[in-house]
Amino acid sequence: MALLQLQPPSAFSISADPHTVSKRWTEWATTLKRFLAASGISDDAQKQEILLYTVGKEVADIFKEISQTRPATDQPEQQTLDSLIAALTQHFQGRDNVVFTRYQFRQCTQLDGEGIDSWYNRLCNAAEACQFGELRQSLIRDQIVACCRSESLRKRLLNVPNISLPEALQLARTNEAASQQAAIMERSAAGPAEEVHAARDKRPTRRPPASPADKCLRCGEPGHRTCNRAQGKRCSNCGKLHHLAKACLSGRARINMAEPEPEEPAVAHLAEAVFSNLDPSRTSATFKAVINGANVPVLIDSGASCNVLSQRTLHLTGAPERALQPTHTRVYPLGAARPLTPAGQITLHTKINGNSERVRFIVIREDCITILGRETSTQMGMLRVGPQAETALTAGLTPTVNDLHLPQDLRLSSIMKEFSDRFQGIGCIKGVSVSIQLKEEAVPVCHPPSRVPVHLRTAVEKELKGQLAAGILERVTGPSAWSSRMVVVPKASPGEIRITQDLRDVNKYVIPEKQPIPTFEEVTDEMAGSTYFSELDVAKAFHQIEVSEESRQLLTFSTPLGLLRLKRLCMGFTSASEILQRVMTSILSGLRGVRWVHDDIIIFASTIKEHNERLRNCLDRLRQHNVTLNPRKCRIATQQADFLAMRLSAVGIQPTEEKLEAVANFKRPENATEVRSFLGLVTFVARFIPNLADKARPLRELTKKNVKWSWGPQQASAFQTIKQSIAHSTTLAFFNKNCETRLIVDASPTGLGAILAQVQPGGLTRPIAYASRSLSDTEQRYSQTEREALAVKFGCLKFTTTLAAAQSSRSSPTTSRWSACSAPARGPRHGSSAWHFGCRISTSKSSTSRGQITRQMS
Repeated sequence: MALLQLQPPSAFSISADPHTVSKRWTEWATTLKRFLAASGISDDAQKQEILLYTVGKEVADIFKEISQTRPATDQPEQQTLDSLIAALTQHFQGRDNVVFTRYQFRQCTQLDGEGIDSWYNRLCNAAEACQFGELRQSLIRDQIVACCRSESLRKRLLNVPNISLPEALQLARTNEAASQQAAIMERSAAGPAEEVHAARDKRPTRRPPASPADKCLRCGEPGHRTCNRAQGKRCSNCGKLHHLAKACLSGRARINMAEPEPEEPAVAHLAEAVFSNLDPSRTSATFKAVINGANVPVLIDSGASCNVLSQRTLHLTGAPERALQPTHTRVYPLGAARPLTPAGQITLHTKINGNSERVRFIVIREDCITILGRETSTQMGMLRVGPQAETALTAGLTPTVNDLHLPQDLRLSSIMKEFSDRFQGIGCIKGVSVSIQLKEEAVPVCHPPSRVPVHLRTAVEKELKGQLAAGILERVTGPSAWSSRMVVVPKASPGEIRITQDLRDVNKYVIPEKQPIPTFEEVTDEMAGSTYFSELDVAKAFHQIEVSEESRQLLTFSTPLGLLRLKRLCMGFTSASEILQRVMTSILSGLRGVRWVHDDIIIFASTIKEHNERLRNCLDRLRQHNVTLNPRKCRIATQQADFLAMRLSAVGIQPTEEKLEAVANFKRPENATEVRSFLGLVTFVARFIPNLADKARPLRELTKKNVKWSWGPQQASAFQTIKQSIAHSTTLAFFNKNCETRLIVDASPTGLGAILAQVQPGGLTRPIAYASRSLSDTEQRYSQTEREALAVKFGCLKFTTTLAAAQSSRSSPTTSRWSACSAPARGPRHGSSAWHFGCRISTSKSSTSRGQITRQMS
């Protein structure tokens, strides 16, 4: 019996660093033996099973191949733990690439804040696979001299002719201790200004400025005139070296921004990422990761909302700076009024603990430890349910369920175990069979087979055989009147493909099925107050809907394996989305807090208990109808959910970072077509931008017929104004049918604007959505009163369903601004659109003018 419940080594990953696999395997095997000895496991058969379980599928498959090729004289009962390890050691021998490992050794430089002993250990580990022989100590010494962070230490090391490695280490330790002691003596009670801190969702506090005569000219702290703390560091204000932003004497252009009212929440700062106060001595959450092929220590921070990488660490990974993209995310040190200096953002291939993802990092110019935020840490399995040792040594959850990203909630884990069958394979929905109806003039079309590229042929045959085995496809025997072309689309992952059919000839004869698709407002109309969200992805949703026997002939297509036909619905069929919408809406009908939205199931709730209940009800309903899910794309009990380029959270609705980046990175248009593309992209997030029609008017002029292309100052200003409006867009509130609803409208000589807002329980008025449109040439000739009446009509028609839902009783207007309009009659006619709702019309003479409300919510 095991005496201790220790955590076993994580699964061994060959792909984490293929160039040092032999050395890493030896270290892993040694760690496993220590774990078995410390756990008191003596039975050799049990040791072998633990080895094959903990080593991971990648190595277990290799051992299976080795066992199949082993001579018949080697009996399985004669195997021991040592023989298993020896067989794998022999398999991995000769895989280390000495040239590359020596390159990695040369890239192993001292990180900011890294002690000499920690760096020396990294150098020793990096040198093990380099085969330096007798030159090992001298090369490590040379690396310390050339790549240490301290210029003063480098000079002292170079002053000693032919210094040995022990002498260099002793001198470095002495210099490091002296620097730390001097810094402690100089440091004030406040924490270091350059320290990176944790995530807050409010504006940083501002301190009254101190007299320059009382502050250090290097670090900005009071009590001394100069110090060495800023030596080699770059100012985030002016970009110059050897001083910090707190001590910067250079001027810097400031963007004038209107300060919000005292009661207005700092919604513009909800998307700003800031981090927690990191104690340099804290190492419990620090792990080694492989980023872009380089070993980098990272901190797992469950409070961080984004991932941070210093510019220095970026250089260590070998990623080129030209790959950096602009970013609008601002990273604040604790208590500082100025953000750190962003160099940009970059997406890098990251591996940690055997898991691999493409991770987006915010790159900052200041030095700090690499941080993996909450969302990325969850996706990569660093934040999981239950004790890690129990998860590794037991098989309570199936491997597919283990791919789910779960918070630490035991009741939630119990639900996942209960419904683990919903995360396996591709289901076939019970009681549903689709019959395809054709028009009377339909004429069968039979296309010749498409030729498959040589490099894709193996993958195509494998995918087709897999779908045949899964019951998605079936072979065609005999003649066929219909035959479509096969289309092969390579996926982003190497070696993976998607097979579809070119069904254009079938689609033009199909009688389409009509099914209403819910709008964004209809999906979110009950989400007010929700703090927990789950996203469930149906595994190959179209393939879970069966096609009737008589309709399958229409889905025949030619392949390298002969004629095949689909037994299930497929992508590319004209009515596939409508059929899926109808089927899933019917399955999920009656479930509170559950919505089917464009191929995903969204679950929302205000408490974790309510969320778990709704999740259980949803999974039970899916089990009744035999619907299965893709665990790798499911997100369970998160505090935000993304769909339709919108991010939903407890604070409200925001555009996703991907959509913001697409607008921010849009290059200056060179012709009318590119202007239309930009305006189309902006229109997708128009609900977040007040008065978009007026702001975009100079750009729309370029899209009109017979208008000569001319990009001038007005167009450039409008282009940048729209980008800035989206970058600083307001967080919208969820519609709440229990709150008072307000429609705020206004009109300019060229456009109409409307704001749908609600008075929140605390008395604060928050916007639900913005809307605007431009005026036609005829409408621009209306009087101001008539344009305002037209704005009322526009706002009422734009938000008809929401205003109707908010209507409690019908009342006569208390003030009619258009009652005096006698000719023309369009003013009263347009203004009367508001009278269909229970309303109160307020003029600018009211205690709270519409302009003031508009400014508060803009």
